[in-house]
Amino acid sequence: MYNHRRIILFLNIAGINNLRIINFISEGLLDYFLHLRKNSINRLFFLTNYEKDLLYDKFDSINIDEEMRKMYQLSIKFSTILDKNYPERLKKIYNAPAILYYKGEGFDEINQCLAIVGTRKPTNYGKWCTNKIVTELARYKISTVSGMALGIDAQVHTSSIESKIHTIGVLASSLEIEYPKTNKYIYNLMKNNLLISEFPLGTNPIKRNFVFRNRIISGISLGVLVIEAAEESGSLITANYAIEQNRDVFAIPGNINSIYSEGCNRLIKKGAKIIQNANDIIEEFSFLEEVNTLIPGDLSDKIDDKFTIEEMTVIKLLKDKILSIDDMSNITGININKLYAILVNLEINNIVINLNGNVYSLK
Repeated sequence: MYNHRRIILFLNIAGINNLRIINFISEGLLDYFLHLRKNSINRLFFLTNYEKDLLYDKFDSINIDEEMRKMYQLSIKFSTILDKNYPERLKKIYNAPAILYYKGEGFDEINQCLAIVGTRKPTNYGKWCTNKIVTELARYKISTVSGMALGIDAQVHTSSIESKIHTIGVLASSLEIEYPKTNKYIYNLMKNNLLISEFPLGTNPIKRNFVFRNRIISGISLGVLVIEAAEESGSLITANYAIEQNRDVFAIPGNINSIYSEGCNRLIKKGAKIIQNANDIIEEFSFLEEVNTLIPGDLSDKIDDKFTIEEMTVIKLLKDKILSIDDMSNITGININKLYAILVNLEINNIVINLNGNVYSLK
């Protein structure tokens, strides 16, 4: 086995429970695996019978050198809880992953992160809120964290990339598996960002892995923001982990008639901080460094110089609002056909976004 890093990798691939690996580390038992042979597994007194059977059955099929070669070909690296580059904040949680696999940029600098999670079936309001908060965060030196799922997760990652914010995707599968397939375009955009997982190559995204994944999302973060969540949403599991890990919990208030607001509204009842803009979050993290005073979407004089009076009317109308093209026409008096032309130009210039059909917001 050669060293402790490789032993932890071996135990993870073999399927030994993470808490047990942490126990082996804390009790100083890893040395017993240094020169492990198949016929000596039964002599490891600290293993359960199940663990002995598991290691015996898997021993011949696990080739650590081959596994590391595959990871290298896939540009995947790994860090163990014993390594200096393992995220310090994550190391302190209960049941911290003994090993993290990662791909992309920024693993060694995981520090100031905000987790943003929510429903897989967001409303236009939820998507707009996500884009608004993320865009406003571009002013600060902070990374976003989410779970690479459909819905709010996908919006977090795409809005972060568009706003030039480093974003971290935590997977419920191994890193070579792109799940869900419909998010393939996001995986392609993540090359300069970061994907992490505690699962070895060949691990499919089964249901229980999503729960394990959620503790990492909150564990590496300063706090968790929930944007739209039903009463039984997995996002609430992440929020509960955050509470257990002594992280800040934030929530976007929602329509009391919407099932996708029930979870957020319940969190607020329990003491989560109500969030209306990114400043509400930054107030809790005053130590964050401001790095960009002109955030994407700012209605500055620079924009005034670039667009016509009617285009500026639409831009200012959409500030902090989501409106349909009919609403915009009724408010401004600009006819529908002309509004379509204006909105197409503003989309091309990356100022507005078409949320769904004829509904628009600032990007």
